Amino acid sequence: MKNRIRADQEKTRNFHQYTVGEMASLLSMSAPTIRFYDSQGAVVPHRDQENQYRRYTVVDGNYLIKMKELKNIGASLQESVQLLNNVDFKEYCEGFRKLEEAEEKRLERQRLLLNGFRQKIQLLESLDSELNRITIQRRPAVWRMDHQIEDHFLTGEKTKAARTEWTDWMPAADLSFLFSKDDSDHHLHWGFAMEAEMAESLGLDRQDSVLSGRILCSHDLPD
Repeated sequence: MKNRIRADQEKTRNFHQYTVGEMASLLSMSAPTIRFYDSQGAVVPHRDQENQYRRYTVVDGNYLIKMKELKNIGASLQESVQLLNNVDFKEYCEGFRKLEEAEEKRLERQRLLLNGFRQKIQLLESLDSELNRITIQRRPAVWRMDHQIEDHFLTGEKTKAARTEWTDWMPAADLSFLFSKDDSDHHLHWGFAMEAEMAESLGLDRQDSVLSGRILCSHDLPD
């Protein structure tokens, strides 16, 4: 890693210096947070010649502000320090490009979860009028994953991994149950379900060995 931060510290010896408390007050940050960033190399404060207390300059303050900016856009601590130290402009821009791509993925995930949340609200609001009624309607195909049969959780390692993956996508994924036609004892199978197109795009169909292995398709009703 290049050392732009340390190089800047060498240029600021004659700048006005602030205590950690003063800098915390000026930036509305806690002193422990500033000290933590210091320990990670995000700033390199001067040391008082007499007592070795940390002394910060406006340059340190601006690095701390940049740390807040990078945190706001999802950069890890390590990524932030690396970006701030990077003196290569092209690499600096590429670092921000990667953060942009990661943020877009995060926002898309939040959009999918929010849509699932809205669908759940819609379902709950319909219960008053639809309870104890059977409705036949067209619906998209869905993928299912069984994770429980009757009162027992399935315990295979692949099932456990898939259970974690599917629950990470709730409420876009939802709890589902069925009586499997392949189960001669007609046990109740509990699991998770998601529209097939979305599940496929998210890669949830990669757990082929623990998925039901079938897309449940609705059939068009006659006009």
